[in-house]
Amino acid sequence: MAFLKLKKEINFFVLIAVIIVMGYVNITLASLPECSPVSYVESSLEVRSVGGRSFIGLNADKDALKFGGISVGGSVIRSIMVSNTKKSQVTVLMEGELAGWTEINPNKFELEENEVQNIFFKVSVPEYTFDGNYTGKVKFCFREK
Repeated sequence: MAFLKLKKEINFFVLIAVIIVMGYVNITLASLPECSPVSYVESSLEVRSVGGRSFIGLNADKDALKFGGISVGGSVIRSIMVSNTKKSQVTVLMEGELAGWTEINPNKFELEENEVQNIFFKVSVPEYTFDGNYTGKVKFCFREK
């Protein structure tokens, strides 16, 4: 009987702790300024096996962040130049299928008025990936100051 009472008390305190933590997280997230403006750039990559040889296909299009073609286990780097007419805190994220494969450098930075920042995207294709086209979107979140 004493064990059940102790278990109920522990559950009660754990529940209170969870409520406090969730409240703190909600208050913290609510106080963050929203992105204004937000920009997206389409992104794509073709994974292709060529008879056991490495494959690298280049793409020089400027209408999107296209990584071209690459074989499993390979990686490719592309860059984008970013600017804004106002001083901003910028956060850069990859969304979609390419999100887990992409390293972004820098992914957070201060941007002065009309300053240009070069951002590098390195996509590494994991082993055991099937041939095909993979897509994503680069999200640029500007918090103007």
